[in-house]
Parts: sequence; structure tokens; C-alpha cells
Amino acid sequence: MPSLASRRIARRPALEAKLAHMAQELQALVNNQTGIAHRDFPLTIVQFWLLTDEQLESLASFYHQRTPTPWKYCYPCPVEWPRIGLTLEDKRRKFGRFIGLRGCDTPRRPTGSGHLGRRQSSPSPVKSCRGDCRMSWDDETICMPCSMRKINRIVAGDDISSSDNMCIDVDEMKRDPDMDTNTDSNMDDCEMSSSERSYTRPESKDLTVDEIIEHAQRTRLQASASEEIMRRKTGHY
Repeated sequence: MPSLASRRIARRPALEAKLAHMAQELQALVNNQTGIAHRDFPLTIVQFWLLTDEQLESLASFYHQRTPTPWKYCYPCPVEWPRIGLTLEDKRRKFGRFIGLRGCDTPRRPTGSGHLGRRQSSPSPVKSCRGDCRMSWDDETICMPCSMRKINRIVAGDDISSSDNMCIDVDEMKRDPDMDTNTDSNMDDCEMSSSERSYTRPESKDLTVDEIIEHAQRTRLQASASEEIMRRKTGHY
């Protein structure tokens, strides 16, 4: 009759694979100065996971990782081992990296906190951005590099889609009677050669947030002044 352990393994193939992985043997690492292996060096994967805090500290000192010495950098993969501030899991991860185990690299720390940190940890389609994603101020998954390029193009006047919505059609505006009387006198001033009217648009450059805000405020003041002048001419106050 099969034992209880064999029956459990038969029902769970993943358990058998896990046990085989934990039973894998490790080659003991010797001290570069003495050529002797530490007595607590783990000989299997399961022994590595059972190392205590005192054993890890002793291993780090034995292999010259806790105290900086010239022998520290004679090992294949030296690690930083400060005297304070390390948890048991940090020490186990550092020692695993020291002896060459996979999956013991330094984990990535979150770059934000609070609401911003949660948004950064959540999956976002920005990873597959090709540089032309659709801009929408109401979209929470807006691509920051693309949005900054969009703002720079709008400020520089190179964005056609935005300039079509912002510009005014001159033909559809009502002509001011006062402007007709001054047309002949100002004709000579308005007649300019095509070379004089043409100009080269400056190349767009990266703007800071303060420059963008200052430009927006200046544009708003100019629009308000133009609107006030139009009201005075039409008699609407």
C-alpha cells in the first residue's frame, strides 16, 4: 500500500517538482584566504532557506563580505553587507546572490507614494507607446512624454489639429466700417514683398512648467485685451 506522502505527490505533481527542487545540492564555497568552507554553508536549497540570522552573519564575516577587506573582491560576486539595517530576508537574498542563486537580485523599490504610487504600480498602456498616442486631458493613462511634446507643438504653433480650432477665419468676420476708411492710407504699409512676409518658424524646444504657465497667462491677457477692443468698437460694453 503506498504511503501517505506518495499518494499526496501523485495527486499534486507540482509538489513533487517542488520537493525535487528543494533537494538540489549546492557546491560549498571556500574561503579565498584559507581554502576552507564554512561549517554552516548550505549544501541543499532547503538548507539555504533554513539559515538563521546568526548563521548568515557568520557566513558573511567568514567570506569577507561584512568587513571590507581586499579579499572581499576576490570572490565571483561580492555584495554590500552593512552592519545595521538588514532584515533576515535581506541577508538571505544577499547571501543567495553571493553564492550564485537565481532570483536573489535586489528588488525594485516603488518610486511614488500614495495615489501616484498606486497609479505607477498599476498596468498602463503607456509601455507600448509608439510616440503618437492620442492626447486627452481627461484620460488618466496619458503618456507624459507624448503630452509634453504635444504641449511644445501647441505653444510653438506647429500642431495643425490644435491651430485649426484656435485660429479665427478672417473671411467669416464682420468688417469694421472704421477699417474701410483707413484701408487706402495703410495700403502702402501693408504692401510687402513675399520674401518679407515669409519667415522661418523657430524650432520647438523643451519648455519648463513655469515657461508653459507664463505663456498661457500671456496668451490669455492678449485675448482679453483683444476682446475688450472689439467690444468698444461694436458698442457693446
